[in-house]
Amino acid sequence: MGQTAWVYLVLVLLAGAAWLLSRRMGRVAGRWRVPDWLQHAWGTPQTPADAGAAAEEAERIAAVLEDIHRELAGDGTRLRADVAVALECMNDEIRSELARLREELADVRTQLSALQQALPGCNAAPAPEAATRAAGRTPTMEEAAAVTGMPEEVQPGPLSGLADADAERYFRILEAWQAGKSKEQVAMETGVSLAEVDRVVDLMTRPGTGAM
Repeated sequence: MGQTAWVYLVLVLLAGAAWLLSRRMGRVAGRWRVPDWLQHAWGTPQTPADAGAAAEEAERIAAVLEDIHRELAGDGTRLRADVAVALECMNDEIRSELARLREELADVRTQLSALQQALPGCNAAPAPEAATRAAGRTPTMEEAAAVTGMPEEVQPGPLSGLADADAERYFRILEAWQAGKSKEQVAMETGVSLAEVDRVVDLMTRPGTGAM
């Protein structure tokens, strides 16, 4: 035998000894595993644990694919059931939101009703003024006085027409006041005078109005 053959033989013997030593130490430790370099060199198969994990993953993927294929090949019953459940959940949320909006609308109507009862002229028949506005012109002071039943000289302030036709304006004043804003801020936001804001707040904070 040549020198090169002896070298290869020694290397093979050393590799075999290392493999046996690694196997013996792995068994003693309870977790024997072929070294990576030897597994790569000799093509040693995977350990049973690795093979089992890979098989489980493959089975799971196959089950998912089979489920998808069955659903696509079928009549879509389960898909329709899932969509129906999702729509039912959305309908429940929509119903809850509508109920909340109805409650808020009822509160707004209650406050507007209290405003109409507390402010002078809000309960009067609005037909003359409504006809005037429908004709495209602003009612005069005499027409406003005829609607409210109040003489022209006692109409409160330069924006007195608000007490007759714009109860919503008063509601905005009251809403801003209840939000904690000062009377000056309320007057600037609503575009009315500070005296008008004082009058509305005074009317709505009186006992018995039911708006606060």
